[in-house]
Amino acid sequence: MKRLLVAFIVFVSLGFLAAATPLRQDMTTVWTQLMNQVYSGFWADAVTVAGATNPLGADGQATVNNDAAKYIGCLEFDAAGETAVAQFQLPHSLKDATDVKPHVHWYVSGADVTGSSVFAAKFRHCPLAATCGAWTDWANGTVATEPADEEGGTGMTYWTMADATYNFGISDVILMQFKLGSTTVTDSMVCTVDAHFKGDAFGSLNETAR
Repeated sequence: MKRLLVAFIVFVSLGFLAAATPLRQDMTTVWTQLMNQVYSGFWADAVTVAGATNPLGADGQATVNNDAAKYIGCLEFDAAGETAVAQFQLPHSLKDATDVKPHVHWYVSGADVTGSSVFAAKFRHCPLAATCGAWTDWANGTVATEPADEEGGTGMTYWTMADATYNFGISDVILMQFKLGSTTVTDSMVCTVDAHFKGDAFGSLNETAR
C-alpha cells in the first residue's frame, strides 16, 4: 500500500510539473526537480584511489608499492613523517549543512604487524565561487577500525570537517595532506582516501546550483 501511495504521489506530481512546464523544458530537468524534493537522502564516499594520490609531500614521500603479490599501486608508509596529498570535489548531490569526513583505508604489512599506526592530516577548503581558506594545522585522525595483528589487518582513520566551520556547497574542493605520525608496524599500506558525505539529491545539469 505504501508503495502504491508513493507511486501515485509521483504520478500526480509529474503531471502537475509537466502541465506547469513549458514544452521546451526537457523532462530530465522536471524529473530531477521532483526527485530532489521527495528523496530522503543517502550517505556515500567521494573516493580518491591510492594510484591517483600524489605521494609527494613537504616532509618526504610515501612509496608506491610495486609488489604484484601484495598491495601493488597502494602507498607504502614505513617511517614517521612520510606524506601524501589528495583532492576531492564535493558532488552535486551534497546535502546542505552536513559535515564531511575524510578518511584513509590502510593495511598492516611487513615483518612486524603488531600494533597500529597514527595518521595526521591537514586540510584546505576551496569554495566553488569564493576564495580558498587557509590550511588547517596538522591533527591526528581517529582510528575507526583498529587492524588485527596479522598481515593484511585492516585499519581506517578519519577526520571530521564541520559544516559550521566551512559551509560546504556543491562542487567545492577539499585539499588534503596526510602523513604517518607514528607506527609500531613495519608498513602501513594506504589504498584509498575518501571523503564521506551525505547526499539528498540526484544532482543537477547546472554546474553551480541544484
